[in-house]
Amino acid sequence: KMNKGILFSGTRKNAELAREHIKNHGILYWCLSKGVNYSKYYFPIIGLLHVKKEGIRYKCTINDIMPFSTYHFDDSKKKPSSWIHEQKVEKKSYKSTLVISKITPFQYDTFSLKNWKGEPIRNAPQGGYSKIIIPDY
Repeated sequence: KMNKGILFSGTRKNAELAREHIKNHGILYWCLSKGVNYSKYYFPIIGLLHVKKEGIRYKCTINDIMPFSTYHFDDSKKKPSSWIHEQKVEKKSYKSTLVISKITPFQYDTFSLKNWKGEPIRNAPQGGYSKIIIPDY
């Protein structure tokens, strides 16, 4: 049985803000610009967070994936206040939300991962995600 997970991208700054938020609130809502067919997952799943120009630097426990809702930005228990403020100004377009309960430092080569079809990952997802097979580390 394949251990299915997802690969998504973010900045080191946002990853560290997210870790601090989880420490204080126990949960974090992380938005993606791409829709996720969440019926294909059995939760919790592992998410690997790719940091631009560095590779995978964090491993996450994802408890749920849901459609994006602007209401998620009304609750400071779900997101860091700086993200809430930023969204009010920039009004970015999102499609899905990852509900994350844990983010830990973890290093892995993004391009040695394989997708669900067993093909190598060729590009880091920018704003979206890739369906990956979680390797045996």
